[in-house]
Amino acid sequence: MIVPPEYIDEYAKCAADKWHFISNYAQISDPSEGIISLAPWLHLQQLTQIIDANDRVIILKARQIGITWLVCAIALWYVTFKHSSNVLMFSRRETESIGMKNRVVFMHGLLPEWLQIPFDKNNDQLVNFPLMNSKIQSFPATEGSGRMENASIVFLDEWAFQQYAEVNFTAILPVVEHGKLVGLSTANGKNNTFHRIWIEAKKKLNSFIPVFIPYTVRPGRDEAWHKKQESDMAAYMAWQEYPLKEADAFLVAGTCMFAVQMLHEMPVCSPSRQLGPAEIWVEYDPEHTYVAGIDTALGIAGRDYSVLQIIDVTLGCQAAKIHTQIPIEQFSDEALKLLSMYNFPMTNIEEQPQGRLVVKVLTDGTDLLGRHPKHRIYHRSKNIPCWHTTHDNRQELLSGLEQAIRTGALSLFSESTINEMLGFGYNEEENKFEGLSGNDDEVMSLALAWHMSVNQPAPIGDLTPKSYVDGKAHREGEPVIHIDWGKSNPFEGTKTIICWTCEDIPEERAKCRTCRGRGKVLVYAS
Repeated sequence: MIVPPEYIDEYAKCAADKWHFISNYAQISDPSEGIISLAPWLHLQQLTQIIDANDRVIILKARQIGITWLVCAIALWYVTFKHSSNVLMFSRRETESIGMKNRVVFMHGLLPEWLQIPFDKNNDQLVNFPLMNSKIQSFPATEGSGRMENASIVFLDEWAFQQYAEVNFTAILPVVEHGKLVGLSTANGKNNTFHRIWIEAKKKLNSFIPVFIPYTVRPGRDEAWHKKQESDMAAYMAWQEYPLKEADAFLVAGTCMFAVQMLHEMPVCSPSRQLGPAEIWVEYDPEHTYVAGIDTALGIAGRDYSVLQIIDVTLGCQAAKIHTQIPIEQFSDEALKLLSMYNFPMTNIEEQPQGRLVVKVLTDGTDLLGRHPKHRIYHRSKNIPCWHTTHDNRQELLSGLEQAIRTGALSLFSESTINEMLGFGYNEEENKFEGLSGNDDEVMSLALAWHMSVNQPAPIGDLTPKSYVDGKAHREGEPVIHIDWGKSNPFEGTKTIICWTCEDIPEERAKCRTCRGRGKVLVYAS
């Protein structure tokens, strides 16, 4: 093929830049509009760049957002501009595999003549371009179909629905040792190869780059559009086919413990600031009450996270968070810093192997940051700190958090926390609720914190040195201003009563200056 002189510069641009070629010359067949240019949507451009920069990509996507056409356009670029290319495409059935190959041929036929590389063979499985010694092969993903010669790039279309996905994946890996492997699919529940590789990619346990593309990337798809889909099919299927968040895609009817709609309506936003691994959404206010929960990593390298969640009880919202895989000693130091910023709130720490170490670091403290008072760390008995999880109290923890989400008592800002909650469902084999789509450290730390807000009286007063000495005489019923944390029982001689100002009425309690949103007041007893 000879490129006319007036097109040589343009040809060179197409050869050097996949997206330039696709956005200017790729045309598709639309059932409603006929032959149109592939829409230059931002997510298609970004995905092209990601595939270009990485050898292993797994794509969890909503339906009908242009991805399949994009994949065909990339395949066409390879055989047009990359000599000796071998492009392999696998679909779940023969009709789909033939359809994929035919899309490429269709796009090829609509290219300008100076871009059309002639082909000599075109059958159900192969289209061959002898001038470039390149070819595209498209197969149904039957057992053993992955055993092929080396490939430049392999596309696994609707990977979650391929019956022999695991066998073929193992066979394909040597084929793309020096090439690219791109798996794309809508979700098909859990316990399949696609879901496994996606979860491992999210945990960075394999070399795949995970890419999630929600339904909203296509213009015209808003909340009202999605509600219509929910009315036309089962709601959980609507979220599987058209997810907004990655965890939506793996929802199975009735499995998610938390109110899905409430989670979708959370005011997700970036933290107002970040200090090391700490993310802060709501700054400390001395007029507010805070609680905290810590779930430490089990020590499995690269898999578990240590998480600290802080809740502003007065506002009923997530205030700050640390979510990290740093060593537990370093995590403990960072937790001390963040907790000190919130005046050492009541903190509930999961025991596990590392919980006691965290308690020691917090209570030893430093001269600069101070020490976390032992009385503000949950003790399951007088001398034993930490929360020890059992089957029964785990249910109690989670039920409390579930109620808080369902009733709107707790608002969340962190997208990763919400995603974990969306993937937190019922495991029938283990007979318990757990993270089905990955980790559950953020969920458990949040549940530990919320349990403190509901079940533990929040200490009143600050923890400056003057709080430790209080030699005044007090009348019965007089509010407690300072608590003597030096006592073995700092609440000796006090009692908790209903606030006389707001009378613990929810709508009045939130703005009450007497109890500061608690609904109860600590006063001196006789």
